[in-house]
Amino acid sequence: MELRSCDPGAAASPPPPVSPAPVHVLELRAGIIDSLLAQGTITAEQASCTTDNIIGTVGPDSLVRLDEAQADAATVARVRAVTRAAASACAFGSGGAAASR
Repeated sequence: MELRSCDPGAAASPPPPVSPAPVHVLELRAGIIDSLLAQGTITAEQASCTTDNIIGTVGPDSLVRLDEAQADAATVARVRAVTRAAASACAFGSGGAAASR
């Protein structure tokens, strides 16, 4: 492997901030998986599949707003519907959006 880079110099602009913070989204992902597994009705693979479908469908921004109690009623309803659909798709093996990536 060869890696090349250059020093843009002290006057270079810093990269733009990423929002939401990737670590926050990963924390939410882990929390959702834990919640699903705590119900005791699905496997770890199904919980991961379901969670990845939720994040892929509603997007990280909506998920963070929901976590911070800043989501409107429409977003809450959409996340609930997406969660049911994702859980069903993952439980029956189709995988939904995650399978098509």
